[in-house]
Amino acid sequence: MKKITLFALLIVFSCINTYAHLAEIKGIFYRFSGSDAIVTFKSYECGNDDGGTDMDGPEEYTNEYSGNVVIPQSVKYKGRTYRVTMIDDCAFYECSGVTSVTLPNSITYIGNGAFSGCTKLSHITVGNAVKYVGWGILDGTKWHKKQANGILYLGKYCLGYKGAQPEGILKIKAGTTVIAGQAFGCCENITSINLPSTLITIGAYSFYGCNDIQSLTIPFSVKNISVNAFFDCTQLQSVVISNPNTQIEYGAFGSCYNLHSIKLGKKTLSTSKIQDMIEEGAVA
Repeated sequence: MKKITLFALLIVFSCINTYAHLAEIKGIFYRFSGSDAIVTFKSYECGNDDGGTDMDGPEEYTNEYSGNVVIPQSVKYKGRTYRVTMIDDCAFYECSGVTSVTLPNSITYIGNGAFSGCTKLSHITVGNAVKYVGWGILDGTKWHKKQANGILYLGKYCLGYKGAQPEGILKIKAGTTVIAGQAFGCCENITSINLPSTLITIGAYSFYGCNDIQSLTIPFSVKNISVNAFFDCTQLQSVVISNPNTQIEYGAFGSCYNLHSIKLGKKTLSTSKIQDMIEEGAVA
């Protein structure tokens, strides 16, 4: 049975008010949004017949997935075809019987803790289209245990690190497209970050509390700096964001109280705008 643990306070909080599945198709549970199908869990009962809610909080729900799980690129439901694009937060959380997972090239989003606690999961195949990876997606798996200490990669996606915290210059390898949420949060001894020209997404809280970073250059390839990505990097003084169209989400540079210079493309942001981003989390 799945249980809500202390670890889940971070990765399952968003599941408390989330959705029950709408369909089970060939052993996979889905919910739907527009033309997209989202792989999810079987879930607990979260509503009653009159449209209200009976749920006071999270409950246990069944360990529904096991064996070799293969996610299709599309599914049909009630006469309509949906493209499978997302793995929900906690979708396979603590499914101890899962041994391998294959995700199609249609997947663009892997949610927080998606495969965490799948203790027998030793192999995972992921397509090349993923644009966001949540935190802790493979923590507590056999795959994770097999990895050597150091920076962890799943194909083109940097998941964080294993073992001792990285120190000094952090170099993310060429070809990496996504840095996962919370990948290097609170690594206080990182002094600078070398990001590759292939990088597209810097995940939520990915460098939260990295207090020794003083300057930062974001390559032109980056399209999204996610929520609180560099929050509370207290020694950060200057940032260069090469692409003026990069999306900067709420709190990306929040509480960076020594930050006095942000260059966005060819434009240097005003002091008042920088202060707004530091104190109020406003975006550029």
